[in-house]
Amino acid sequence: MGKGKIYEFELFRFFAIVAVVLIHASSQGVGLLDRQSKIHVIFNFLNKISLYAVPSFLFMSGVVLFYNYYAKWQLKDIIPFYAKRLKFIVVPYVVVSLFYYLFNQRLYYHTMTFNLSHFLSLLPWSKSGYHLYFIIIILQFYVLFPVLLFLVKKFSFVQRYFTWIGIGLFLLFYFTNKYYYSFPHRTSLCFTYFAFFFLGASIGMNYAKALALIIKQRIWISVCALITGLGASIPYILADNHHFAPQYVYDFFFYTYGVFASLFFLWLSYAIHQKFSKTSTVLQNIGSHSFGIYLIHPALIGLYTMKIKASGGSIAYLLYFIGAYLVAFGGAYLLTVLIKKFIKPYWVLIGK
Repeated sequence: MGKGKIYEFELFRFFAIVAVVLIHASSQGVGLLDRQSKIHVIFNFLNKISLYAVPSFLFMSGVVLFYNYYAKWQLKDIIPFYAKRLKFIVVPYVVVSLFYYLFNQRLYYHTMTFNLSHFLSLLPWSKSGYHLYFIIIILQFYVLFPVLLFLVKKFSFVQRYFTWIGIGLFLLFYFTNKYYYSFPHRTSLCFTYFAFFFLGASIGMNYAKALALIIKQRIWISVCALITGLGASIPYILADNHHFAPQYVYDFFFYTYGVFASLFFLWLSYAIHQKFSKTSTVLQNIGSHSFGIYLIHPALIGLYTMKIKASGGSIAYLLYFIGAYLVAFGGAYLLTVLIKKFIKPYWVLIGK
């Protein structure tokens, strides 16, 4: 079914998972430090400049799905498609949710009880772990995928304007939520991320042509990624000094930064693979373990922050944060490698 391997996809996942861990590792500093302190500015900036994390993963999901399936999809592929997602996404999601359900009780409350009905009630909106909402989002896109694929194959205008259709549907959802009806669990609904997924899908359907255009426009894309990245960070820093921007400013830069950062890191991943083969191999290896890193790292951050307490001034806290990041990222990567090597079937725990 799939086409030849595209090496920049795994490099892209490396850059995305770096941001995921950075958001979670820096969040304690953002929440606990004096908001008027200089070090809080550093933590706030690192946290917000990493906001491309979820948008970029959803963007890449759109690229990969449509790259692999657009040309050769047949009706008979539906059952194996969903069987694969059930096995490698849903099963690990339930297992990891159970782990965090018990782990967080033990870590934060020094107790451990299991209530089946309570646990099951947490699964639909990923309430067992603060990071698991991404799986709920991607499962919604998997449900929609055959319908979206049928539409782009059946109607040429849908394929031609697919990115704009995604942006339009997102804007419809955004303004409906803002002015008419406040959707529960909005950040876990796929409609919130339509622009990223539809853009990725458009690129995946015409990957060679789209990549050539991205390479040609790499300077403008880089500039826009920088500007929107600063736009996604600076308003939060100003808010610490009681200079608040309207909500639409935060939203505008979040979404535009997610788009341009995704395009930028796709180009950067391609450029690294073309020019630095050894570096590319190392980053690809890490990127190929990104799902395991994503699932495991919050447990390591929790252990680190609960068992090791920060002390001293700003420099000491910055070193403490660096330690948290290295433990979370490096430890999760190492555990993912060991699980894949020594546990069969490893996919029950960390997917595939």
